[in-house]
Amino acid sequence: MNITNIKYFSTVNGTGVRTAVFVSGCNLHCEGCFNSGAWSFDTGHELSPELIEKILDSIEPEYISRLSNLGGEPLDIKNQSGVKKLIEEFRERFGNSKTIWLWTGYEYDNIPFGKDTLYIISNVDVIVDGPFIAKKKNLDLPYRGSSNQRIIDAKKSHRNGHIIELDIK
Repeated sequence: MNITNIKYFSTVNGTGVRTAVFVSGCNLHCEGCFNSGAWSFDTGHELSPELIEKILDSIEPEYISRLSNLGGEPLDIKNQSGVKKLIEEFRERFGNSKTIWLWTGYEYDNIPFGKDTLYIISNVDVIVDGPFIAKKKNLDLPYRGSSNQRIIDAKKSHRNGHIIELDIK
C-alpha cells in the first residue's frame, strides 16, 4: 500500500489534533472528489516499517490524540492489509488511549469484505462513510463533504450489529 500524503498536527480531519494519513488508490472516482490525485494505487510512497514508525512517533506527544485514515480509499481491498498493519502498530503502542478515525467512500453496509476488514472496522473508533455526492455538497457539515455521509461510532456499531451515528456539530 502506498501513502500519498501525511498531515502532521492536523485539526481538520476529525476532532482534536491528529496525524492524517492519506492512502493511494481508489476505484470509486466520486465526481468532485477533493483528492482525485490519490486515485492511482501507484501514487506516493510505500507504507514501510520506517514510515509507520515516523507516523506513530508523530502521535506520541500527549496533545496529539488521534490518527485519521483517508484516501484514496482506505477500505479498498488492495489497501486493507496496509491499513490493518498501521492500525495494529497504533493499537500496540497506544492501546485505546488515542483514537482512530477512518473515511471511506463505501457505505458502512457495503464495505468490501476481505480477510482484514473485520479487524479494521472493530479497531477504529469512528468511520465517516459514504461517497461524496456533489449534488449533496454541504460545507457546513463537520468532517464530511456531502449530506449523505455519516459519522459512525464504529466500535458500538460493530458490537451492537447496527449503525450508531455520532452527533458531532
